[in-house]
Amino acid sequence: MSMFSSYACDIDRHQGTKALGNQLHQKLKGISEDKEEREEKEVEKEEEEEEVKELKQLSDQLLDGAALNSADKYATLFKDCYFFLAREVPRESLEFVIRSFGGNVSWPGSLTGEPESSPRITHHIMDRPSQKHIFLGREYIQPQWVYDSANYCTLLLTHEVTY
Repeated sequence: MSMFSSYACDIDRHQGTKALGNQLHQKLKGISEDKEEREEKEVEKEEEEEEVKELKQLSDQLLDGAALNSADKYATLFKDCYFFLAREVPRESLEFVIRSFGGNVSWPGSLTGEPESSPRITHHIMDRPSQKHIFLGREYIQPQWVYDSANYCTLLLTHEVTY
């Protein structure tokens, strides 16, 4: 072999090696990029899972808060109300509902409640339209108003059920 052919072989080998090196470099680069993509996807997946956990916790907190607010609302529905029960109404069930929802109640002959003439009384519950004396600043309602207000968890309008 001549020196030129030896040199040409070296060049060919060098170019072949260089080509193989480039191919190897491209493959390694591809593997590296694939690895980076996989790592990015894993990080994204972990972040997504973390966000889902946080959203679930917030949702649970909102539901717990709503339950507490609902319980508070029930416990304080009648808190600013003082009821006087006329003789003809079902005293025991009305007393139970009113006190359960945070209200105060009195009736004729009650030892611990307010007398019928007390200005603290806000609602007078009666079943008959005959009333000897009408007290100003007081709502006259039927027993059903108490039960309906409790069921709807809101103080209903009284003008529709008054006498």
